[in-house]
Amino acid sequence: MSRAFGDFCLKDFGVISAPDFSYHRLTQRDQFVVLATDGVCDVLSNEDAVTIVASAPRYLDSNLNKTTNSLLLLTSLI
Repeated sequence: MSRAFGDFCLKDFGVISAPDFSYHRLTQRDQFVVLATDGVCDVLSNEDAVTIVASAPRYLDSNLNKTTNSLLLLTSLI
């Protein structure tokens, strides 16, 4: 999709290159950062996204291969 940012004919379909962002100074209390597309933000509240991400470590196995597969599964569910 990022290749479409310069394609002006796609603006009629809602493809824009103006990101929505905010600033937050990280502190010792911060545990993770959630980066999400509008597709995720359209269906999950901020609180739901935080709950899902915060609960992920207890579902992840210490084995790297299983951890990677768990992460792929988790992201496909969101």
